[in-house]
Formats: sequence, structure tokens, C-alpha cells
Amino acid sequence: MDVRAPLTSLSPTLDMRILTAMVAAEASFTSGDLARVTGASRSGVSLALERLARAGVVDVQTYGRTNAYTLNRDHLLTEALLLAADAGTTLNRRTAELIDSWRIQPTYAALFGSTARRDGDDQSDIDVLIVRPDGADPDDLTWSRQLAELQEGVRRWTGNACELLVLSQAQWSDAQASDARIATEIHRDGIPLFPRRAVA
Repeated sequence: MDVRAPLTSLSPTLDMRILTAMVAAEASFTSGDLARVTGASRSGVSLALERLARAGVVDVQTYGRTNAYTLNRDHLLTEALLLAADAGTTLNRRTAELIDSWRIQPTYAALFGSTARRDGDDQSDIDVLIVRPDGADPDDLTWSRQLAELQEGVRRWTGNACELLVLSQAQWSDAQASDARIATEIHRDGIPLFPRRAVA
């Protein structure tokens, strides 16, 4: 899954790039606006907008010689578009729910890296920090199975590999105390998954 623009994972076309821009902003666009946003030619954007308008997914308003395009949020397909575009939020929620169900729960868990920043692509790994609680044996079968199930779950949900950074409580405390780069990055960009908060 393209973690920056999930809709394009369904169809890597100009039409989907246009819809991604429209879903992200409740605004009207000219063909020139969308050409700048997508990096496509204005003629290509105009043809794509004609297709989307014929399907009713996009509304067109004419002001003099200028057409303004908006996403038709009443269209039956728009709900599916909005859900797909918000796949990152669904990933956060599912990952948090899975970790919350673990028999041996971590001290802390967070999504980090390009997925948390929403600047990756369809080749990006899904990076998850897992802080192992004191007293938990890293070779414990239940603990190891939980980690494997998380990696497989994320792969099934997204198609992306899940890379786990598993640290002991002491290692995580040391990383924070020394302002290690990974700790700084996670505090700045990370999305907490456990303990459960309002996972966005």
C-alpha cells in the first residue's frame, strides 16, 4: 500500500491521483490546480476530469471560461473513496487493537518512520517500536508468537513488510535519556499505539 496516497494502490492512475487531492481538501479545483498538485499535464488532467464528471464522481461548475471541479460527496462511491483514503487511520487502529489484545503486553508501542510521517510509498516498511516489559523473556514462545502475528497482520492489511524494533525497557530508557536519534524521531513523529490512547 502506498502509505502516502492509499487510493493510488487501488489504481495507480491519474484519475486516482486527482481523487486523492480532492478527498484531502474540501475545496474546488481548476484543471490547472490539479495539474500542479499531481504533476501531470493540464490536458491529461482535463481528460481525467471529463471521465470522472461523466461518472458523476466529480461535480463541475462553470464560471465564465473556467470550470471548477469538486468531489461529489453524495455519490455512492465517495464513501468507499473516503474509507480507502483514510487507510492509515485504519492501520493505526487495527495495530493498536491487536497489541492491546496481547497476553504479554508491552510497556510502550508506537508506529514510526515514513508511515507515521505519511511520506512513504508502496515500498515503505511499516515500522513499529515495541518496548518489552521488565521480566518478559525475549525468547518466550507467547511473546515471540505475538510479534510474528503482528508482522503478518500488518503485511496482510497493507501488503507492506512490517519491521519491528524491539527494545527492553532499559534500552528504551537509555535511548530517551541520551537523546538517541531513534528516540527523538519517535517522540517527534511517532503515533502511540500502546498504552491505548486516542489512536489517530
